[in-house]
Amino acid sequence: LVATADTDAFETGEYAMTLAVGEAAPEPVPRVSLRERFAVVEPSVEFTDSSVGDDPLLSVTADTNLAPGGSVIVRVEAEEPNGGISQVLNCVATVDADGTITCAFDLQNPASDFDIEVTAQRDDAVIGGPVEYN
Repeated sequence: LVATADTDAFETGEYAMTLAVGEAAPEPVPRVSLRERFAVVEPSVEFTDSSVGDDPLLSVTADTNLAPGGSVIVRVEAEEPNGGISQVLNCVATVDADGTITCAFDLQNPASDFDIEVTAQRDDAVIGGPVEYN
């Protein structure tokens, strides 16, 4: 089976790909082609709830355009305002079928005692945040 693929660029990040079975294919193979437009977008994460309570457990939720089953690192930096305890915690989150991610962090003291900054990273690049909690 012989197939060719051509890609055409349109607007920024938009492309069209054509797959075609050419004349060099054996005779019983039908001569068909398929053309499909698609867009390439930068990965992103948008945090959906930045509320902090008096519980030491901090739950971070976000929406992402990453494919379900993909992973992202959620990083929490928590510092007491007067220079006391400082924590950096990471969680590897898997993207759910609906495009959400969730991570839970145990800060060991009430989350409301900290200034908290949350980021999301993938392949050593920040794709969400930083977002301040509290």
